[in-house]
Amino acid sequence: MPTKKEKKDWYVILAPQLFNKVEVGETVAKTPKHLINRTIEVPLSDLTNNINDIYSYLVFRITEVDGNKAFTCLEGFYIPMPFVKSLARKRREVIRIVKDCNAKDTKLRMKLIVITPKLSGTQETSVRKEVEKVIEEFTKNKSFEEVVDKTIKKEIYKPIIEKVKKIAPVQKLEVFKIEKRKS
Repeated sequence: MPTKKEKKDWYVILAPQLFNKVEVGETVAKTPKHLINRTIEVPLSDLTNNINDIYSYLVFRITEVDGNKAFTCLEGFYIPMPFVKSLARKRREVIRIVKDCNAKDTKLRMKLIVITPKLSGTQETSVRKEVEKVIEEFTKNKSFEEVVDKTIKKEIYKPIIEKVKKIAPVQKLEVFKIEKRKS
């Protein structure tokens, strides 16, 4: 016996205030409570209208629904691994760094890649330590949204490059993931 299909409603998903509450998508749900905690991934280029940001994605979580509008909060930022892996070339040192930090409002994990010419083991260790110090200092007095915003604008890149170039020349630096950690 066929069951009666329940009517679903369309909801507009809005980005957080950091991105001026611009519409990032639409979704369907039976009731507003079915939307809470859903995540949506949006290309950064959709929000910035910059084609250079096509490989960067933002992750939003729906936190509240009012009428047919779903409001979100920022959950993370990432660049897909195939793009990150394409940065590595022959005769290059690829240094992957994963740093757990404390922002003003939450704990976060930042993953980045530094590409330099071939290095010795001690140089690689020095580069890693310098980058971790800069990241720790950078995130200390900022909220999670501020950290992601400044990373998107590449404001974290200059202090890292300034410190690391004293040890070895930096050919490429890319923050490829920022995520909230569970306490």
